[in-house]
Amino acid sequence: MRVPGWFDRQLAVEFDRQLRLRWSAARQAFQVERKIRRSTFAPRFTRDDDAVRIADGYDLLMEVAGGDRLPCPRCSATVKLPVQEMREAKCGRCRRTFRAVYWPLNDSLLQYLRYVDPVRGGIERVFAEVEGAELERERARRREMRNYGEAVWKDDYNRLVGIPSVGYTGRERMWER
Repeated sequence: MRVPGWFDRQLAVEFDRQLRLRWSAARQAFQVERKIRRSTFAPRFTRDDDAVRIADGYDLLMEVAGGDRLPCPRCSATVKLPVQEMREAKCGRCRRTFRAVYWPLNDSLLQYLRYVDPVRGGIERVFAEVEGAELERERARRREMRNYGEAVWKDDYNRLVGIPSVGYTGRERMWER
């Protein structure tokens, strides 16, 4: 398969040719790669993706599959991929984690790549987002515990304070005594 021309041009313009999208025939998925060094003159007659990346001076950011399932790189079991979010996919059989997502090749992928781009402050932004989510989870946990404690003492208030509670048993009939 080939990378759509408009997507490749937009990626080159947005990221100064530091990112590229390449089709992996071995994995049957697109691979988003970042330039990390100069290319070397290694033989390119292999289908091994790692050898191609080493020769070209790129590093793998993530695999973008055409659907929401992809075979595991270790055991080839089918793995369900995260949909439009950057999380690692985890194989249920061999427990290997790898960076692969299902994301359509459109502006939403470009927007996400802009968002996490380290040159544009993406690392700090992602860390702040994670810390904010952790703080919100902690606030929710404390709020839940406080509400639970309040419910307990409100339910048992009469017993704790010593107010007798007598229920109404209904009208007594004379002949039932």
